[in-house]
Amino acid sequence: MHLKKDVFLLPYYLGHEMGYNVRIVYSPEFLDETLPSEYRGVRLVPLRLRGNPHSWFLYREWEFFVYTLCHAREIDVLIRFHLTLVTALLLLLYKLLNPRGKAYVKLDGYLPALFGSKRKSLAERLKYKVMRMALRKIDLFTCETYRMYERFIGNAELKFLMRDKLYFLPNGFDEAEIGRLQIEERKYGDKENVMITVGRLGVKDKNTEMLLNALAQVNLKDWKVYLIGPIEPTFIPFIDDFFKKNPEKRERVIFTDSISDKQELWDYYNRAKVFVLTSRAESYALVLNEAKRFRDYIVSTDVGAAHDLLESRKYGVLVDQENPAVLACVCQDIIDGKRRVDVYPDFDPSVLAWDGLIRNARICEKLR
Repeated sequence: MHLKKDVFLLPYYLGHEMGYNVRIVYSPEFLDETLPSEYRGVRLVPLRLRGNPHSWFLYREWEFFVYTLCHAREIDVLIRFHLTLVTALLLLLYKLLNPRGKAYVKLDGYLPALFGSKRKSLAERLKYKVMRMALRKIDLFTCETYRMYERFIGNAELKFLMRDKLYFLPNGFDEAEIGRLQIEERKYGDKENVMITVGRLGVKDKNTEMLLNALAQVNLKDWKVYLIGPIEPTFIPFIDDFFKKNPEKRERVIFTDSISDKQELWDYYNRAKVFVLTSRAESYALVLNEAKRFRDYIVSTDVGAAHDLLESRKYGVLVDQENPAVLACVCQDIIDGKRRVDVYPDFDPSVLAWDGLIRNARICEKLR
């Protein structure tokens, strides 16, 4: 799954654009599978975290600091995701050992808390000083959503520290993979009466219960709804209760479990007319990119990149958080043909491609 997300795709496509070799150093503890030593020409280097999630951060990520110490001079560009204290210290070490190297942070939707509140304790003041020092040394920051970009430049201190180094770069779509898999895209007339959602079903942030509560109020007629993703064990009783109260929907509301095969997963997007996202929180929501790439009408809460990708609701509609009644009305209007969902006649999918987004953002010039 991680090999299909931005943590792999950004360095992969950036390496192609710059003509650089790419190496990804990662923690196997966060994965459910064993990764190969190389994938699509990218070297994958596993390093174990020490201790447990509650261990002191320097001890926990010690192997990553040692790796940087040993390899800093051979690294032309060092990328880290999220602007954290660990990122700040690691990039300061890198710049100390390789002043000509370029340090790049993909902010990934998070604003450092130290710059939005008062710093009371001695520890907070020390962290703040380290972060300020790192912000001066880092060569490039990119932000994934325009709303988050505005929050950064709206903070006078961050705007000053990041001046001329903060760029807007949304997450892209893996266009090379769709070509490799030889997926034939369906036109709207060939799509089916299908709605889908994709994610970790039952996790609090995903708010899957809102979708089921809405579907309980909808006459699905000849439509089917596929909920794709692993199911939290604690959510199973909620699903059982849903079908107990709505037995007529057993053949229409379908849980597929997790689908790791990209071709199989993308086939669902390709078949579907509508994509639904009910999340309470998302840093970006990469599933929205996939939905838009396959020309699915998007029904989403206002999270992550939803506002950007819908382009003033041209490609879908935003629904209120915690309001299954409104979501039910939207879904019913779609099923009854009262809401037009064939909204992509002039859409050019290349605008979502990683390589084009990287070129348009003009970040390669900052990293050479």
